[in-house]
Amino acid sequence: MRTLTIFSFLFILMMTSCRKESLTLIDEEETENPQPIDGAFFKGVVTSQTGVVSDAVVEIYQHEKLIDIVNTDANGAFNTLGIDLDTMSHITFAVKHSDFNIRAKRVSGNSKKQDLGKLGLSKDQIYPTEQTYLNNPGSDELVVVSGYVNNTSGLPALADVLIIYDITEVAPFTYEAEGDGVSTDENGYYEFLLPKNQEFFYYVQQSLCTPKILTTDQERIFGGAFPVELIGPFDTNTELPLLSNARVDVNGVDEQSVSFFVGGLQCDGNIVTNGSLQGTVSKGSQVFPIKLAAINIGLFVYSKDFCVKQENLSAPWKVSFTVIDYANIKVSETFNFDLVEGDQDLGFVSVCQESFSDKAFVHWTLGNYPYYFEINQGSIDNNGTLVSSSTTSPNNGNIKFNIPSYTSGNNKMTNFTFNGGLVGESFSFIQKPNDNITITYLPSSDPKIVRGRFEGDLTNSTLNVPFPVRGTFLVKLP
Repeated sequence: MRTLTIFSFLFILMMTSCRKESLTLIDEEETENPQPIDGAFFKGVVTSQTGVVSDAVVEIYQHEKLIDIVNTDANGAFNTLGIDLDTMSHITFAVKHSDFNIRAKRVSGNSKKQDLGKLGLSKDQIYPTEQTYLNNPGSDELVVVSGYVNNTSGLPALADVLIIYDITEVAPFTYEAEGDGVSTDENGYYEFLLPKNQEFFYYVQQSLCTPKILTTDQERIFGGAFPVELIGPFDTNTELPLLSNARVDVNGVDEQSVSFFVGGLQCDGNIVTNGSLQGTVSKGSQVFPIKLAAINIGLFVYSKDFCVKQENLSAPWKVSFTVIDYANIKVSETFNFDLVEGDQDLGFVSVCQESFSDKAFVHWTLGNYPYYFEINQGSIDNNGTLVSSSTTSPNNGNIKFNIPSYTSGNNKMTNFTFNGGLVGESFSFIQKPNDNITITYLPSSDPKIVRGRFEGDLTNSTLNVPFPVRGTFLVKLP
């Protein structure tokens, strides 16, 4: 599997090298007219975010036929000197390197622009994808799809462009798709080599510190949380309409990464596996919220890139957080750390303080993301069914669950439902008859308080697909 990536196209001059040879005196009075190069001639430079890329493989296709293969030199440069190319055919350059994702550039053989500029490679990952259509980059069944993005001042804007299709959800909140992603160059230009006769989901977001979606919200993908515009199909090379509603780029910012991991320990020394870490990371005047779920081995892992303002570049990274143990209704003290670059192990922290809440609540984890919501007073009806919230309101009427035959010792949950808009998501879930959710009751010294853990499957109401869910609850009875 390949992962769909965002590429940045830069431009630099191609440099040539020379070697030491024996010298021959030249009669300066003898001159020769320069000889034209037969066929098409192209040159370019392969780069990445860290500089030029040497020893990259450049496959050169004439229509669907692989004509030749060249390697970039120490300066990342390559050319087609000595390669017989037909000026009447399209030519495709497929750039490959073991450390990066493939990038393909197609031109007409009679193009007057022989300098391809910089072909940018990247290993940045945004969405999972298979680029199976690039098995033969020279295929006549591929077309060039391109466009420009300007800001509100009419100047080129830096934006990330994504075009995908054939989306498959292989695991909860994990998707595979075919497609491609690039970043605009210094001229606001982007281009793709994509299959003919294919409808695409098209997404453009301006970059830097305040991202802005530029394309029209016509469809929702990735669990209904991702707005895209539908375009295509295309039979020939196509330039998409200019996007000119981008905000003015922010100057004086720099992208920096921060990452750390920490473990939580219950009072008995076991690790916290059903909990969350909540807090902030900050750099100078900039403060960013954190909300993490514990992975199966009980660790909280955090890694993210941030746009840092110029005045905050020299300030230290700081993190402040608490860890919540939902299974035992405990919370840690607030921890504060200074962070350094790279992965930082903050060790294990004790999660042993008094209950983080004296209110009824339900906590659950889907796709390794924690949700917590307070609920109203529960009740037990005439059939012995425990109802999580006996009263409803606009805030929690759509977050609820029942336990039929609770008074007879039943340990199965039913009707677990939540409206995604109430927990900061755009998707919703509703338990279907085949969704098996089992409860393990936890000790409670108060008969008016029912505590328990639950685990099982819960169906996404949009995709109609079950996802694994686990969580805890505390219900207060009248």
